[in-house]
Amino acid sequence: MIALLKSGKLNNRLLCEIATHKDFQRLIMDMEIFVDRIADMRINDMNTVLDATRRQVIEKYNPGENDLYVRTLELAQISEDDYFSHVVHNDIDGIMRDIRDARKNDTMTADKKSPATEAQRQLETAMS
Repeated sequence: MIALLKSGKLNNRLLCEIATHKDFQRLIMDMEIFVDRIADMRINDMNTVLDATRRQVIEKYNPGENDLYVRTLELAQISEDDYFSHVVHNDIDGIMRDIRDARKNDTMTADKKSPATEAQRQLETAMS
């Protein structure tokens, strides 16, 4: 890690801003829960119960193909990958937005005005 940081291949400023963000520990914890499969068993348990309930409703009541309750039980089942992708995505999105907002007036970031927009405005003025 030290060699990578010294290499200049990473934006160390950004890395430090991410690591010191108030929500960074939550991001790492959520990643750890996913990587170490800590919650997988609970998610699988919930999915198993929902599937069993859905099958019982189908066997007992023989609802139609588009039954609201059967479809609800089906859609309530979730994939661990999808769930944690969403959780981690939300974590990192919030961190990135906060860092971006904090850099709003930073001289090292791009200007809000686009040079192309300014050139277009000047061209339109000249054409008039």
